[in-house]
Amino acid sequence: MSPKPHGNGAAPRGAVNVRGDRAGRVRYSTTSSSVATKCRFSTFQKALLHEISLGWEARLLGLLIGTEAVLTRRDLTLVIAALPDGLSADRSGCLLLEWEWGEGWLDRRMLGPAVCVLLEQRGVQAVSENAAIAELAGFVRATVPFWDDESDEIVVDRVLTAGRAWAVLMLPPFLAAHVCRDRPLCVLPKSALARRESELALSISGELAAPSVDISTMGRLLDAIHVADTVGGDCRALIDALKTSIREGARTDGTHHRMRQEMLRLIGAHMEAACRSGWQTALLFAWTVDLIESGTQRVSDLAVNTILGYVPPLLEPLMLELQGMTTLTRDASAWFELYQRVLASKSAGSRKSLASAMSSFHDHLVRWHGIDALEQALHAQLPDPPPAANTIWPHELDRIHQWLERCDFDDRLRGAISVSLRLASSCRLRTEELMTLRLRNVQGAVLEVAPMIRDRQPKSDSGVRAMRLDEVAASVLDDWVRRRRTEGATDIDLLFGDPHQPGHVYRRGTMHAALIGLLRAATGDASVVFHTLSHAWCDRQIVRGNQERGDLNWLNPIAAGMGHFSASSLQPYGHQYERWLQGALHAALSNSINLSASDCARLIGEPPASVRKRLERLRAREGLGDRNAQIWRLLYAYEVKSTWPDVAEGIALVEPVPPSWLKDDPPPSIERVAWILEDLATQKPPEDLVAWVCRRNACVPEVAYSVVHAAMQILRLVGAWSPSRRIWRSGDHDAHFLREFLLWNESADRIDFRRRQAAKYRAMRSALPSSVGDAAWMSWVEGYRRSGHFALDPTRAATLFDWLRRCGVSGLSVGISVCSGATEGLARERAAIRGAFRAAFGVPCPTFEHAPHQARPKIYLLWSTQPVEEDVRPPSAAISLDGFHAWMLAAGVAAVLRDQIAEVSGLLMPSIVKKGSAYDG
Repeated sequence: MSPKPHGNGAAPRGAVNVRGDRAGRVRYSTTSSSVATKCRFSTFQKALLHEISLGWEARLLGLLIGTEAVLTRRDLTLVIAALPDGLSADRSGCLLLEWEWGEGWLDRRMLGPAVCVLLEQRGVQAVSENAAIAELAGFVRATVPFWDDESDEIVVDRVLTAGRAWAVLMLPPFLAAHVCRDRPLCVLPKSALARRESELALSISGELAAPSVDISTMGRLLDAIHVADTVGGDCRALIDALKTSIREGARTDGTHHRMRQEMLRLIGAHMEAACRSGWQTALLFAWTVDLIESGTQRVSDLAVNTILGYVPPLLEPLMLELQGMTTLTRDASAWFELYQRVLASKSAGSRKSLASAMSSFHDHLVRWHGIDALEQALHAQLPDPPPAANTIWPHELDRIHQWLERCDFDDRLRGAISVSLRLASSCRLRTEELMTLRLRNVQGAVLEVAPMIRDRQPKSDSGVRAMRLDEVAASVLDDWVRRRRTEGATDIDLLFGDPHQPGHVYRRGTMHAALIGLLRAATGDASVVFHTLSHAWCDRQIVRGNQERGDLNWLNPIAAGMGHFSASSLQPYGHQYERWLQGALHAALSNSINLSASDCARLIGEPPASVRKRLERLRAREGLGDRNAQIWRLLYAYEVKSTWPDVAEGIALVEPVPPSWLKDDPPPSIERVAWILEDLATQKPPEDLVAWVCRRNACVPEVAYSVVHAAMQILRLVGAWSPSRRIWRSGDHDAHFLREFLLWNESADRIDFRRRQAAKYRAMRSALPSSVGDAAWMSWVEGYRRSGHFALDPTRAATLFDWLRRCGVSGLSVGISVCSGATEGLARERAAIRGAFRAAFGVPCPTFEHAPHQARPKIYLLWSTQPVEEDVRPPSAAISLDGFHAWMLAAGVAAVLRDQIAEVSGLLMPSIVKKGSAYDG
């Protein structure tokens, strides 16, 4: 990106000098007026915090300048325009204000208490900028006499200029350069925050939804680009076929998704030929596939017409230039010259569109192939793009590792992917560095990036480095090295090498494509690539280093770990600076402005007495330290009271599911089966129920249908489902069982699966039956009644009570109900059951009576949410056993799927089989 300042009058000229060096670093130096300018701004801040008569709009503008470091005129206007849509709250309750100050450049403030209270007291309303500027200018003239003879706009501009000088002197240079717009940072988009807050993935819906590309498609192309050295084939015919595929796909009837899917299908027919026709052809095919699937850096969902405008016109001139290159060079200047030659060969009217297409092509080179980014835009009318602000959250990496543990995938490739992700989350690794790691580069918990001469050399001398790994990454890497050693690998062999081809990475292209495919599946973000892990690592180090720094040059080790020469190059990687900036502003304000407890109370809208008491408790707990610092801490401990929109509001999110190529062979667990059954039994099923259930439970449709099939077998077996009329069977076996399940779910005999979350069932979850032959599960099958009760007899009761005791269920919450007017035989059963209860729990069995009823067993189980008292029968809602039946059904279904039982009734006793209706298999 260009090193030029981005703000409107960014540098505080006169008060502070701004210099640069050959490394691109921004350096500030003071002048004779620096201290005086800073003092004037501090006077403005003090007056603003103590003033109570200033109007709401002018006060809001003043606080944004004085306490939130909104320090350019353009930013101030855009912040006002961003209200109220730019306000949102994260899960910690912090109020965030976001605005776009340049094309694609986002900024965000974690608002301090004074602004939060102001917004809460009056609510968010439109601000008249001109009136607020005029009132604020009058306030400045009254408080800072040095600026008393200027126009309103000039006065505010003087305040902003002084504010930038104050920021340079009071804030860390990394943040000062950002708020002054000399070296701006780009904050994470809301979609990334929504992924963190919800732990879900983004959902791309609608007519622009991108189709999914199998990793084998991109993997073959990547192998052809980086590994295969074959040259031949009719390049012109393949380029014509590629253009024809794009145009024919665009003529397909249907949505943009359908058109792009057809494009990929048609391109796939020529993929093998492209892979055998040289790296140039494979590169153009790879760019086209990536453009269709992931779009550009600015727009991830390209319309079909945009694809038509980008790909066909650029293919031939780009191929002519690529054929003059022997290898894929990393030099950005060589690529810029190539693009300029292509532009010069076209008419002036088509150059802007062609420049946009080549920008997207180079973006693909940067993201997928490690090519250096261009230092300037290809067209004068194209602004410099912002850094690709994105990240991978730790829970998303954990999710990928869980997928890898459960999948039935190529064992070696799965292990290499898992180790690669562990390494990339523990240190910064470029894709090329990852692929050229050798066994000699592993020195215990230290990983060296020092490629051999035969390998592709690093981007600069700074790229040669040694990085310390965390314990998890070091342990995983050690296991992988031992595996490679047992295969006979030597020190100079590749870490991820093929045992049969030591000079090649095992399935390199597929490995690279799988890494990106897994990251995109876990995040739902089509713009995520392996390089995003570098942003995530660097961002974490900046946040952590800011909290733990012990020297003035704490950014330098981070830059060295990134393989960069200067800390100034960290600017494109700093995205999570909101909390750091708020802390720096807090420290700067508390060091320069004294507040009383009354001032603090007024700023946060609380009674002064309440604030004084909190201050006394704080001083009693921490000692009689700096009273002013403690008051400022109380001020910034303010918790937002109003309800603001969540950061995830308006962003479509779904449960992430593994990619289709990553098969999940292990059968679902009991917990997963229970969730699938609950979702299938929803009272408001969506139009495509099975697809919705699969999205929510990260499973394929076959798993959902197998759960339904097994559940219906068990429900018929226990007598929970015996329809009064024969259900018409269609040819679709899965659809028949799903229809039967939905009919049962609408009947009076349905089970409310949501009740399984009740607190009384928590103890039994860890000891649920693991097979259909388990005594506890057999007891449930025998005792289940369609009315929802659980019938007891002496044998069944002894088994059940003993199992409940082993689960940790308290005997104080369990009892029995016996039919009134008992016969002699029923009295003996009652005594035996009470004896079994005492033997299991060691306490008397609470016993109640119920009137004879056809739907009620003579003796049935009572299980209450509260301790059962001997003389007070629990209410019906408290003794519902729907949750118990739901868990037992889920346990049976999981056992059937795990053991691959085709017919449940064949494993059970004849007496149980007779209980249910004959199963219409």
